[in-house]
Formats: sequence, structure tokens, C-alpha cells
Amino acid sequence: MVALNLISINARGLNTPHEGTIILEFLRKKNMHFATIQESHLMHKDAGRMANKFYHPIATSSATTKYKGVMVLCKCNLKFNLIGSWADDAGRIAIAKICMEGKNIAFISAYAPNTYDAAFYDMVTKSMLDLAGFHLVLDFSIYSGRHKTFSQLDFIFASKDLFRNVQNAYYVPVAWSDHKPIYFKIILKRQWCPLAGTSHNTPISKTSTGFVSRLSVSAAAHL
Repeated sequence: MVALNLISINARGLNTPHEGTIILEFLRKKNMHFATIQESHLMHKDAGRMANKFYHPIATSSATTKYKGVMVLCKCNLKFNLIGSWADDAGRIAIAKICMEGKNIAFISAYAPNTYDAAFYDMVTKSMLDLAGFHLVLDFSIYSGRHKTFSQLDFIFASKDLFRNVQNAYYVPVAWSDHKPIYFKIILKRQWCPLAGTSHNTPISKTSTGFVSRLSVSAAAHL
């Protein structure tokens, strides 16, 4: 059994070494195991800035300019199998697939467009459907062009046994951002790890993907 500390951060830009150091040191002090980052504003060649002796990226997506950008970071000494990763080429979505304590888990970091884009939500839905056999941790950040505000929508998609072991979800006040990172803890209990794509205890369902459809409708009204 292992307890995982997870956090979602809308960074609002990590283009200077100082900004990246602040985030990495925050993760170290809080003993975070995984972090999903939105708005890194890093180009692909600069993603290595978010690596040090304590943390490194396992999935990144960058735009062609210093705008948008998402990533998934993990602690360097964690024991897990990295099954694979996927990212779009627009800095909107990055996915890291791992097997840990016998559970297939996919971490998804997503940053929605500031105007409604049905193609983006279709991409999120397809990405989820392609993750049959995985428990999902999906973090979503949306900027409202109409209201000039951000809405941090954080959700955990999981099978019942994993969802029951989610603990202590709360926002973390910080001085270096106008966004409060959201923290949560998951207790993983050891079990046999099914092959990705099999139907054994598959956590993805029409309910999960249907949620993205409802999120899409909500975003359309919000934006």
C-alpha cells in the first residue's frame, strides 16, 4: 500500500529559471509525488527546465510560441512503470500512463481554449476512450474570455475501489500565483496489474466520457 500526494498547478508561465525553481521547490517541500501543470508557457525545447534531482517531466505538450503548455511531473525516486505518454502539438493536453501498485493510471493535464472549441472536447473524449483499462486523473483549466476569469475544474475519474481511497482534497494558498493549486491524496492498494486495453475492471465508461460532453456544454455557456 502506498499513499500518493498529487497536485494540480496553473503556473501562469515558467519562462524564467526563477519561476521554475519556485514550483519545483514547492513540490519538494510539500512532498508531492505527481503534479499536473497548466500554462507552462514553455516551448518543447525548454521543457527540461522543469527537471532537477527531485522531479522530472514524464509528459509534455507545448505550442509553437510561449503560450499555453501543459505537463505531468513526477518525483524522481518513485517506483512505477511508465507505460507511455501522449501529447497534442498545441500545448493543450498531455497524458502520462503508468502502472503503480498493480494499477494502471493515466494522468491527464489539459488546458481548454479561451473560446469554445468543439474539436478540443472531442479530442479529450477520444483520449479518454483510448485509455480503456486505466484509472484516470484528469485536471482541467479553462480561461473565460467573456468574464476575464479562470475556472479551475478538477476531477478524478476512477473505478470505485480507487475513488474510495481519495483523501484530503483541498486548495493550497500560495503567494506566487493568483491560482490556488489543488491537492489530493490517493491510497493505492497492491493488486495484480491488468494489461492496458483489457476489459478486466475497466474504469472508463460512458458515464465518464458523458461527463466530458456535459463539461463541453458548460464551457460553451461559460465562455
